[in-house]
Amino acid sequence: MKKSTAKLLLVAGAITAAAHGYNKYVAMNATKDKLLNDKKGNYFSWKLGDIYYTKSGNGSPYLLIHDLNPMSSSLEWNNLIKKIEQNHTVYTIDLLGCGLSDKPALQYTIYMYAQLISSFIKEIIKEETTIVATHLSSPATIMASKIDSSLLKKIYLINPVSINDLHFKNSKFNKFKYNFINAPIFGTLIYNLLFSKKNITDSFNNIFFSNNTSISPDLINAYYNGSHFNNNSGKYLYASILGEYLGADLSVALKDNSTPIHIIASVSSSISYKEYEVLNSSIDTTLISESKLLPQLEVPQKILKIIALDE
Repeated sequence: MKKSTAKLLLVAGAITAAAHGYNKYVAMNATKDKLLNDKKGNYFSWKLGDIYYTKSGNGSPYLLIHDLNPMSSSLEWNNLIKKIEQNHTVYTIDLLGCGLSDKPALQYTIYMYAQLISSFIKEIIKEETTIVATHLSSPATIMASKIDSSLLKKIYLINPVSINDLHFKNSKFNKFKYNFINAPIFGTLIYNLLFSKKNITDSFNNIFFSNNTSISPDLINAYYNGSHFNNNSGKYLYASILGEYLGADLSVALKDNSTPIHIIASVSSSISYKEYEVLNSSIDTTLISESKLLPQLEVPQKILKIIALDE
């Protein structure tokens, strides 16, 4: 009996050590190219952590906010910045839990991100701002407008997340998923397996891009880098997403919204832009082809044309 227990403990210890070693390997190998550090930026000291941002150009301000995903960062906007900065001051931001910003072990919520956006505009930009936001960062942008509509001049939402997907389900299974991913060794192991380079490539092929030939190895590597930067700490945001803690009721915020909203939706995407129009009939929508979730990376010229026509 004692021998069996000792053998079991030995095997368990070996498995744990192997998992820990693999996690360290992923953290080091995935970020060795330092693809997120290719441009100079600054840090905004916010109440929950330091927020990385960049600033370029001159003119009325634009704030570009990437999708709320552990692998995402301000690199999402690389194909738009040079054109927009010709007439505007362009700010990009790495949201808390993403990119080069801090990735604290806490419960992430849409309202928390709304507060971050509001604080960033008040303390860094300091004037009325046009926001361009992607997918899951869209509800945070709308909530930021609800907090203080005087901060926002206009909102562009690129393939905003379905409102039906924002309903928070307070279930035991969701709590289990949240707690499991937050676990120090095996939770990190599962996170690393889910955010492998192969799975990120599959996301680009099936979800992010319409034309697979437009996907460069550097882009895949940058997203892989982002998901594991800072010792795989992106898992804390992922735990909140998986546990459905990023739910939000946008009905009041959309109905009462006074900031002009323009939705840019990919034709081939399954995003339900009409859900937003039902809640606020003043929302403008433009459909674009040859793209999926991230048209700003795949067909940036179409996004730029829409923004230029509105000015």
